[in-house]
Parts: sequence; C-alpha cells; structure tokens
Amino acid sequence: MSTETVRVVRRFQASAERVFDAWLDPAQAAKFLFATPHGSMQSVELDRAGFRIIERRDDQDFEHVGRFTTLERPRVLAFAFAAGLAGSLGPESAVRIELLPLVSGCEVTLAHEGVPSEFVVQGENSWAQMLANLDHNVRPDT
Repeated sequence: MSTETVRVVRRFQASAERVFDAWLDPAQAAKFLFATPHGSMQSVELDRAGFRIIERRDDQDFEHVGRFTTLERPRVLAFAFAAGLAGSLGPESAVRIELLPLVSGCEVTLAHEGVPSEFVVQGENSWAQMLANLDHNVRPDT
C-alpha cells in the first residue's frame, strides 16, 4: 500500500502558546479534535502521554488514539496516531504540528505522514476542518 504525507498550513490570530495548549486541554480538544459536524463526541481522554477520543457517527463509534512523542511548548507537538472503528484501529502513522510565533498570532503547519494514498484528499480536508475549528475556539476574543 502506497502512503503519502498530508500537509496543512493555517494562520491563527491566537498566540502559539494558546494554540499549543488547546491540543492538551480535553475540553478544548472535544470541540475540534476529530469532531465532525454530524457526529457526537462520546469520550475524550487526554493527558500529556496521549489521547483516546471516540465520536459517534451514523450509529458507529470511531476511535482516535494518539501517543505524544514530542511536546515542546509552544513550538512542536507530535504524536503516533491510529484511527478506525472502535476496537478496530488501522495502522499507526505520525502527526507533527509545528507552531511559528508571529508578531500577531502564529502559523501552524501540520504534517501527517503515512496516509494511504486513497485517503490523502479526505485527510487534507479533515485536518483543514479541525484546524479551522481550533482557530474558532482559540481566537483572542473567545
């Protein structure tokens, strides 16, 4: 099976510290991390070791599991990642998030390595939507 790297870049009005911290806050993560418009969050377990997030979509539970490999606040966050139907995770891949502080806000570059070629477009769209949801939740006026 051929794999590729999905890369998504987004600028945020919020500081790199605020964006970084949202990835490690269960209440914030429940609002953006693997949350879809038509799903309902079932559980979010998250600490500095990793996460396990389950969202119900069309009467099926989808599980997302990550083990943090790098936490360098506020510049780099990386994790080994697997997802699939609850109890039936797919192969592990690697996600790296780099935050570049700017004069006003920050720029986030997310790279997901090991994405099966047939899921690249879906992966790009999913990560872009998650970063948009994150941006909405960390804006300085929220």
